[in-house]
Amino acid sequence: RAAVEALPRGPIRVRVNDAEPAVTSEGGDMLPVLERAVLNLDGQVRRSFMTSWTDAANIQARGYPWVVFGAGDLGPAHSDEEWISEDDLRHLTEVLAVLIEEWPRRGPAL
Repeated sequence: RAAVEALPRGPIRVRVNDAEPAVTSEGGDMLPVLERAVLNLDGQVRRSFMTSWTDAANIQARGYPWVVFGAGDLGPAHSDEEWISEDDLRHLTEVLAVLIEEWPRRGPAL
C-alpha cells in the first residue's frame, strides 16, 4: 500500500517496449483464397500492418500459415467501446464461408 501511496498524483505515463520482433507471413495457400473472397465481395483488397501482438507469432513458430483478418474497424477493437456493425459481421461470415469451403482443398491439412 505504501508503494501505491508514494506514486505521483495526476497522469501517469507508461511506455511499453515490445521485446518480440514483428512477424510477417505470406499466408501460404490461405492468402490467395481469402483475397479472392474479399475481392469478389468488395471489389478491392486492402492490406495493412497491425502493430499489436496476436497469436500469429505462435502459429508462425509452429510452421503454419496465418493471416490476421477480421470484421469492422480496427480503431475500436479491444477497447472499452468495442463494436462491429451487423453488416460487417455478415460480410465476415460470407468471407469465412468461402475460406472454409475453398482453402482446405488448396492448403495443407492442419
